[in-house]
Amino acid sequence: MMINDRTINERLAVVESQLEDNETINQKILAELAGIRGEINKYKGFIGSIWFVISCLGVFISAFKFFHKG
Repeated sequence: MMINDRTINERLAVVESQLEDNETINQKILAELAGIRGEINKYKGFIGSIWFVISCLGVFISAFKFFHKG
């Protein structure tokens, strides 16, 4: 049984269409991942700055106690 050229062309068109759809979906996924990475980096920076302030307060309190021994 031979498949005629029209059937092959139709099947090829369907495959090409699906590949284009997959490429579009992949681009949307990559864009979303880039946004998520940006958010994670922003929160890492925010948490890092909070940790820095807490550390500075700890050093200040320790130094204050050290220099003001009664």
